[in-house]
Amino acid sequence: MQQRLVPVGFILVLIGIVFSFASNIDISYLKQCAGFFIVLGITIVSWHYWEKQHWFNRMIQDSADGTEQVMVFNEAGIKTKSSISSGEATWKIVKKIVPAKNGIFLVLKKGISIYIPKQSISDGNTMEEIIKLYEESRV
Repeated sequence: MQQRLVPVGFILVLIGIVFSFASNIDISYLKQCAGFFIVLGITIVSWHYWEKQHWFNRMIQDSADGTEQVMVFNEAGIKTKSSISSGEATWKIVKKIVPAKNGIFLVLKKGISIYIPKQSISDGNTMEEIIKLYEESRV
């Protein structure tokens, strides 16, 4: 939802700029509105990127407990195992796979994502093979 606010913030800044040019007409409330829209727009955009960075740092800290999470990808789906849990899921849980520069994101239903770094993929799987398994499950 917050990502949708970024264009709103930019639009408010643009409205503020238009109002500031229109304030040459010497209507004082237009000058106040221009300043308000510019400040509000910049605040919305800044808040979005601050919150995004804060969330990312929090996720890194929460996942830095030192335990290993093993994920096995096959035709049937994904199997996971760690020191505190294990589980299985079919490929239906994965909404889409988004390749990134240094890994892949498994975008699951309900907006949850799992990032898998490229250097952590081993035991016969590659990023391309994982994507292929996912695409084959969609047919």
